[in-house]
Amino acid sequence: MELRYCFTCDGERPVGLESRDEGYQVRGEEVRVQVDVCVCSACNRPVSDEVLDAKALLAVFAAYRTRHGLLQPEEIASLRSRYGLSQRATARLLGWGLVTIQRYEQGALQDAAHEAELRRLYDPRYVLELADRPQPGLSTREREAVRMAARSRLEAEQPQRVVQEIETGVAMAAVRRPDLHGRQEFSLERLGAVVMYFSARTTRLYKTKLAKLLWLADFAHFREQGASITGLAYARLPHGPVPDDYGLLLGALEKVGAIRLQPQGESGEVVSAQQEADVKVLTDSEREVLDRVSARFGEVTGAYLSRRSHREAIWQHRADGDLLPYDEAGGIRLLKGV
Repeated sequence: MELRYCFTCDGERPVGLESRDEGYQVRGEEVRVQVDVCVCSACNRPVSDEVLDAKALLAVFAAYRTRHGLLQPEEIASLRSRYGLSQRATARLLGWGLVTIQRYEQGALQDAAHEAELRRLYDPRYVLELADRPQPGLSTREREAVRMAARSRLEAEQPQRVVQEIETGVAMAAVRRPDLHGRQEFSLERLGAVVMYFSARTTRLYKTKLAKLLWLADFAHFREQGASITGLAYARLPHGPVPDDYGLLLGALEKVGAIRLQPQGESGEVVSAQQEADVKVLTDSEREVLDRVSARFGEVTGAYLSRRSHREAIWQHRADGDLLPYDEAGGIRLLKGV
C-alpha cells in the first residue's frame, strides 16, 4: 500500500482511495460533489493529492456552472469552432489575454462579465460587429475569415432566429393580455401544424380564408375547453377577424419551409403545405375541433366567411384594429353546429 505524509497523524501512513461526497465553498456558497479522495488508513482523514485535488476542483466548478447556467469549458471551445477561431484569435477578437481563454477552456471558473461576453458569440451578428472593430493583433486574414464564418452562420440560422423572435414577441404580448390569446402558449410549430392541417383538407386554401378558419377553430376550442389552439390574438379588420401580425406569421412559416405562399392573380395568395402536419403537437380535442371546422367550412369561400363574420357582435361592436376577446366566443353564431 502506498505511503503518504498525513498531517493529522504527523507521519507517513498507508493511504487508500475512496469516493466521498464532499462540500466546497465557491463564491460564498457550498457546492457538494462526489469525488475521489486519498484517505489515511490510520485516521480516515483526507490526505492531499495534487492530481486528485485538481480533478475535484474541476468537478466543483463544473457543478457550480451547472447550478448557475454558466458555459462549460467544452461549450466555450465549441463557440470558437463555430467560427473556426483559434484560442489566440478568439482572445484578440474579444480584446482579452490569451491566458484567459486558455484557463476557461481548461476548467477555470469564468466571471459574470466574461460569461455574458462569451454568450454573445452565439449571435453571428455580434461576431460581425466584433470583426469590424479595430482590435489590435487580429490580422486582416483572420478578420476576413471571421466575417465569412459569421455570415455563413447568420444565413444558416436565420430561420431559427425568425422563429425565436416571433415566439418571444407573441409570448410577451400574451403575458400582458392572456385573455386576448386564449390562455394558450404560442409556438410557431403548433401554428404550422394547424395551417398544414387545414391545407391538407381544403381545396385551394386562400390566405384570407385561412385567417377565418384559424379564428373559428381557436374560438371554438376556447368555447369548449377554455383555451385556444394556437395562442394567437385576432384583430378586427375590414374583411373580418385576422390573426394579429398575420403576414409576419405566414412569412415565418414560409421561411422555415412549412408552407408556400403562391400568388393567384387578383384572387390573393394560396397557402400550400410543404410538409405533413405533425399532429403529435396537437391534443385530441384540438384535432377534433379542426376536423369539425374543416367539415363545416372547408368548401365555402373566404368571401362568404368574411360576410358572415360581419354579422357577428364581436366584430360589429369594435373598430378596425381592435383585438377580439376570447371570452365572447360563446356568442359567435358561425360556431353554432360546429
